Amino acid sequence: MTAPLNFGGLSSGVQWNDIVDSTMKAMEARNVKPITDRITLRGRQKEAWTALQKLVETLNSSALAVRRSALADTPLLSLRARARHERC
Repeated sequence: MTAPLNFGGLSSGVQWNDIVDSTMKAMEARNVKPITDRITLRGRQKEAWTALQKLVETLNSSALAVRRSALADTPLLSLRARARHERC
C-alpha cells in the first residue's frame, strides 16, 4: 500500500488535507445528519405511541371496571342477573 500523496505545507501555501477534511465533514453533515435526525424523531414517535397505547389500555380497563361495578350496584340488573342464573 502506498502512502497518500501530500501537497501541503510551506511550498504550496495551502493546507490541502485540512481543506479535504473540512469538505468531507461538511458533506457528511449535510447527508448524514438529516437521516440521523429522522431516525431519532421516529424513535421518539414510537415511544410516544407506545405510551399512548398503554394509557388507552389503562383507560379501557378502568372503564370496564366502572361499568361492572355500576351494573352490580343496580338493583334491577342484579335481579335480572340472578333470575338468569337461577334458570340455568
